[in-house]
Amino acid sequence: MADSTDWRAWQTRAEQHFRRASRDLEQFPAQASGELHFAAELYLKAVLLYNKKIPNRSHILEDLLKEIDAALQPTTLQYAAADVLTRIGFQERYPSGFDDVSSDEAIAMHKAASVIRAYARGKLGLEE
Repeated sequence: MADSTDWRAWQTRAEQHFRRASRDLEQFPAQASGELHFAAELYLKAVLLYNKKIPNRSHILEDLLKEIDAALQPTTLQYAAADVLTRIGFQERYPSGFDDVSSDEAIAMHKAASVIRAYARGKLGLEE
């Protein structure tokens, strides 16, 4: 899929990760948090492909938001959500010396991922 330029494939994969994480949030918060970060990343990359842009290989969601809309202010809810997802998601992705993601952090990530999901789906013209 990494070489796919079909935004629908990226959106479908993003939704799969989002739903799996939503289902597993309470029982497996650390794994769910990684899934939520990945879902948000895939959603934002789907928007870039929808806009005929090739996404860079960044996992930093704020960078992807900037690529989508340079006029989007860093004080928006989307940027706040991206910060939560990137910060906690990296804690899970690169755990060297960090504690596992807590249930509270996983819940915060789910809320943040929901913001990014709604933003991306709106940009893709998909109903909620």
